[in-house]
Amino acid sequence: MGVSTPPRVLPSEAATEAGYDETRHAFAEHTYSAPASCDVCAGFLWGIVRQGYRCRQCGFNAHRSCLAPASALTCLSVRPAPRSRTASDATVVAGSASVSASSLAPPIAALVPETQNKAFAKPMVPSLAEEIAAQTVIASLSIEKARKEANPPLDLMYTTPKNTVGFITRLTPVVDAIEAVNALLSWTDNAKSTLALLVCLAFCCYPMLLAVLPLALVMFLIAFNYLERAKYEHSMRNNACTPQASSPPTLQLSLSQTPTYIRNVQFLQNQMGMFVKVFDAIEHGLRFASLFCDENPLRTIQILLISTLASLSFIYWIPFQWMAIGAVILAFSANTPLVRATFATLAPALVLMLTNKMHVLREGIQAAAIAPGGTVVQITIWENQRWWAGLGWIPHLLASERAPWSDASGVRSHAHKDLFVLPASDPVAGAWDWMDPEWTLDFEWTEEVDAKEGWQYCDHTWTSGRAVAGLGSMTRRRAWRRKMRFVPSLGMVAVAGLVPSLGGFVAPNGKKMD
Repeated sequence: MGVSTPPRVLPSEAATEAGYDETRHAFAEHTYSAPASCDVCAGFLWGIVRQGYRCRQCGFNAHRSCLAPASALTCLSVRPAPRSRTASDATVVAGSASVSASSLAPPIAALVPETQNKAFAKPMVPSLAEEIAAQTVIASLSIEKARKEANPPLDLMYTTPKNTVGFITRLTPVVDAIEAVNALLSWTDNAKSTLALLVCLAFCCYPMLLAVLPLALVMFLIAFNYLERAKYEHSMRNNACTPQASSPPTLQLSLSQTPTYIRNVQFLQNQMGMFVKVFDAIEHGLRFASLFCDENPLRTIQILLISTLASLSFIYWIPFQWMAIGAVILAFSANTPLVRATFATLAPALVLMLTNKMHVLREGIQAAAIAPGGTVVQITIWENQRWWAGLGWIPHLLASERAPWSDASGVRSHAHKDLFVLPASDPVAGAWDWMDPEWTLDFEWTEEVDAKEGWQYCDHTWTSGRAVAGLGSMTRRRAWRRKMRFVPSLGMVAVAGLVPSLGGFVAPNGKKMD
């Protein structure tokens, strides 16, 4: 423990060896915690510590430079030494009881010698800037003191357990409110949930009702407290009238064993776990977004522009009241079994539909960027036949080989060329249309083809192709071709003009066309 230093008392004002002079001030250095002024010159006492001197008997304040004139003044707190009282003393005291205090305490100026009256003729009054500066220093000291008091050092033995227990015990209103909200949203009581839904919809439709919400809450609290008090008084009267059987003594549970405390601890534990999960999810999302932005800066800018335009359009066209109503209905209906089953069924289908729509839009933008007037794609289908004794060349093939209509490899089968259907059109991206009026034979896909009908004759395994049929010719095939064109919509053309080149166009069949 440190030893405090006593305030320094001036020798001139201290007790002398001959005795103590009670009519003189006993000045000592003093640290003021509030603004103070000199009682001699009325000047402000400047400084942070030990701003001036103060009389230990009467509280008279003075600058160090004003101690000389202040010493000539009489201390107003005169306490005579104790002595035995006599009858004459009692008579004097009784006679002087009617004397006013003003007659015993002459003005300070009257006690000052005439030679020093000139020093007190014009007292120094602090200016506004000086007052502001002094108050600033005092306020900064108060703020620093409050900050230190609000942030005490770590104390695992006393402060931490005390604050933890106090925090948990005071969580009861928060836990009650959250449990009540969860009960309303989960439709535990249909009547209360319906009433809460109607009240929320009323506030959404008529926002002016929020002005009377504080009054309604106060009236509700008054009525609730009145009912609780009435119930308590009624139960007390019943207990007073009914004799109670003596019950065995029960053990007093500690605070940490009460059901309310245990419930609050469980709530705090669950909320901390939820916070960890949410924090980890947000951190994972931010890490993924940062990686995506680094790898695809152009795509990121496009997504931000599109999402910003969509958000602004949504906010501009849909009123706030409708958005609030939708949020309330969604909050109350999200925990119902029907809505959960609907979301579980429709969510994957909706995601797939939106994904396909995004692919169509991307393809339309790419096609419009490559060829604003339309992208041409040539479709080629192979017609396959086999020779059968007595039947000739017919489109009846073995089950283990290619279909009558297929691609060049024969792996992928197609319908008849006259049954070929164009890809589905999209009103936003664009539409497909035929450029050629009908299908035509392709004589250029290989050199070994018949110049008249376009057939290529092969053996039993569809190899060794030649233009003329021979003794080993068991199969034949020819190619039909037709051109179609994708015509992007005007909107896609406009969007394609705003974004940079996105590379080759990906056709609906999955092939990339340069």
